[in-house]
Amino acid sequence: MIAYFNNKAKVGRDNYETPEHVWKLFFSIYKNRDSRIWLPFYCKGTCAAFVERHHGTKFIHVNEDFFNYQPTEWDVLVDNPPYSCKQEVFQRCILLGKPFALYIPLETLERKYISDLMNSTDFQLIIPKKRTDFITDYEDVKMGSPPHKTAWFCWRMNLFDGRQIIFE
Repeated sequence: MIAYFNNKAKVGRDNYETPEHVWKLFFSIYKNRDSRIWLPFYCKGTCAAFVERHHGTKFIHVNEDFFNYQPTEWDVLVDNPPYSCKQEVFQRCILLGKPFALYIPLETLERKYISDLMNSTDFQLIIPKKRTDFITDYEDVKMGSPPHKTAWFCWRMNLFDGRQIIFE
């Protein structure tokens, strides 16, 4: 994926696909089947099949630049963004003003740009029981968990029973 900031391409090693069990976990908690979900980070597009299997067909997943594109009709944004630009992704999500859930490293809680979100009851966190083995084609990446734990950072999603931190 190439993200653009101020007309400069920012290229990172961000092509890691989210495995199906991560989507299954999210949709076991997020039960709003009527919502139209925008999945803005395309990579190879494999998450579409997973989302369809666990949520249905109400989603948008097209290969467009997140920072320069927005679908005309959508209710929530859910995805695993490129980690090299997660601060910019959070900033745009807030500006879009709609509920979102981003699957990012748990250590992001330590970042200053997250502190305002955490001080609100609109913020919820879904922490999986184990680390995620992401799908990638990088030849030098061995199978196995990354050195960090990943979690769903959710904003205004009104998940499950209202708990702010959900351990699953």
